[in-house]
Amino acid sequence: MLPAIDRCVVHEFAHFLGKKSTILFLEELKHHQPIGFNQLSRRLELIPKTVSERLKEMEESGLAQKDADEKYVLTPKGMDACEVVAAIKLFEMKWKLVPETCNETNCVDCKWTQLKQLPDSRPQNL
Repeated sequence: MLPAIDRCVVHEFAHFLGKKSTILFLEELKHHQPIGFNQLSRRLELIPKTVSERLKEMEESGLAQKDADEKYVLTPKGMDACEVVAAIKLFEMKWKLVPETCNETNCVDCKWTQLKQLPDSRPQNL
């Protein structure tokens, strides 16, 4: 019999990654850190409320932190989270689960992401 657990950390992390723009935040911080709040908001074209919420969650979970200049940087845990995202992308590319136009290594630069597709407009084979 399996021991009872209160939560599944894999499910929780997958849920966190699935929140609006979380992957874009990870990618943006990975490629452009340190970065200030306003610059991040402009680059991701998101309203300040969304940026604030996501950064707060990332700080609370230990994925990001502010440096001495009050700019955001990824922690080692955040860098590892980027590796998880990269592994997911490689899996999807291997099994052709992403559009053929998805050939960018940085999800922020991905043409499909920039179209701000709705969840129900994902490729049919997903």
